[in-house]
Amino acid sequence: MTKALSGIVALLVACGSAAASPARVEQPPTMHVSAGGASVTIHTPAPAEAPEAVESPAPVRRVHVASVGRDEFFADVYPSQSEAARAAGRKWAAKAAAAEGGPPRFVHVFCDCPDLFADVSRSVADALPEAKCEHAADRPQAGAPGTGEAWLNVMAIVPESASSPTRSISLAARTAGQTAPSQVETVRFMEKPWLSDYAAFVTATPGRWVVGRCDPLRPAMSPSDAARDARLSAEGEVTQLVLSRLPGRFRRHEGEVARHVRSHLLGGSLVADRFPQTFERPLYTVYREAVLIDASDQNLEPVVADVRHRFQERRESLAKNLGGGAALLLVIYTLYRLANAFTRGYFTWSLRTAAAVVATGAVVMLVALA
Repeated sequence: MTKALSGIVALLVACGSAAASPARVEQPPTMHVSAGGASVTIHTPAPAEAPEAVESPAPVRRVHVASVGRDEFFADVYPSQSEAARAAGRKWAAKAAAAEGGPPRFVHVFCDCPDLFADVSRSVADALPEAKCEHAADRPQAGAPGTGEAWLNVMAIVPESASSPTRSISLAARTAGQTAPSQVETVRFMEKPWLSDYAAFVTATPGRWVVGRCDPLRPAMSPSDAARDARLSAEGEVTQLVLSRLPGRFRRHEGEVARHVRSHLLGGSLVADRFPQTFERPLYTVYREAVLIDASDQNLEPVVADVRHRFQERRESLAKNLGGGAALLLVIYTLYRLANAFTRGYFTWSLRTAAAVVATGAVVMLVALA
């Protein structure tokens, strides 16, 4: 029996070694051992087959796309042709970046104006850094872009009425395989050089100018709020210009002078031009505005005259109140003396107390009315 058990143990060790061997067998080996009426049958499991080699997928070309369009605010109108062209390029780039086939690698811009091409290509290059922009003066008549290409047809639209200040930039795009424009972006603009290029404006336009505008980080929720915010943003600078034309004593009343300037700004008497904008969002609309303030000496003269007049009225009113108060105190004192003489001094302290109360009440009333 001992010999039989020893044989079984040796057989198990041999089977374990066989299982660890990398040799492949079609059927698992089976061994049967019997000794002293006992028998053991051992099935050795076949080693697992080696997994088949899996081919690695071809490398995927990744294109870097800048974040554009999703959170950007696009206005209904822009203050220059350059800004409108850049906005049109960003709008198209945002849609091209989100296209199903991915953004194009080559962008051919068909444009007669070199300035328009420069603005559009710059905005497209900023949004799609791996796309190459090329200028083509001849506009395409037929055919379709090739794989990975896009055609942009850019042109400035002249308004039908010569008196209309609003013009437009049109951008028509074709992508690979399309013979007709698949999307057209139209962006409006008005030439406002005092807002788009202030340095050139003040050089070419004599005078003293102040530009007020809304805080870009805190747009208004209504056009009236935008107009008010733009005007109030210029209040501090205009106030200093008005104070410079007044005597030094007015510096002590800067807050009151600022209130007079604010009333003129909100009334529109100092506003030479304005530029409102609307920004449509999926769930709400916000507004911004910029205003051009004419702060020339001739235009500020009515404000200075108004401040002087208001302070003169205030001084005259104060003088009248002081004179009236002095006269009232004199009347109270005279009445006290007559009453004290009539009572022969028996109610002196009572009369003095009554006169003091009446005089105090009169002074408080005069101060309140001042």
